[in-house]
Amino acid sequence: MVTETKTETDLKWYVVNTYSGYEQQARKQLIKQAASKGLEAGFGAPIDDAILVPTEDVEQMVSGKPRVTKRKFFPGYMLVQMRWSPAVATFVRGLPKVIGFVGARDKDPSREPRACSKAEMARLLGQITEGAEAPRRRLEVAEGDQIRVIDGPFQGFAGLVEEVFGDRERLRVSFEILGRPTPVELEFKQVELESGSQG
Repeated sequence: MVTETKTETDLKWYVVNTYSGYEQQARKQLIKQAASKGLEAGFGAPIDDAILVPTEDVEQMVSGKPRVTKRKFFPGYMLVQMRWSPAVATFVRGLPKVIGFVGARDKDPSREPRACSKAEMARLLGQITEGAEAPRRRLEVAEGDQIRVIDGPFQGFAGLVEEVFGDRERLRVSFEILGRPTPVELEFKQVELESGSQG
């Protein structure tokens, strides 16, 4: 059994690389194995809250009806709050479906990888909370699709998608205004696909 100094200041968040698609499986194994090996003291308490696979709720239209699904923020990664020690790090690295710590300079378990800063974690935990409270709207849209605006000053307008900025969840749409094509940038949540338009 590993003896750890139990102070909150020792706890830091680390990013652990897992096989993509096996994040939840790796998380469950870490929680189960830590308990069976008496290593729970090496992690934040309760341990369920110290091992995160960040997700958000995403709303998408399926057969014309909205459906909310979970989407991983960082496929292939989980966040682990722990007190760094070579023994605990070796334990984490040895779990099934775990590749290793992000930011590790080499395979030497005695060398601590870069931990997440408090500002990074505050921002990330805020995004997780926000994503759970207000599902993001996912829009399967492509250049050339016909859309209709459902919110904002152009509500009711129909237009043609010119460009999609998926990383910003925005798109540029061309409307006929006073007989001229006029490009306007809108958010995904402000539009819907016209029936029959392919995304």
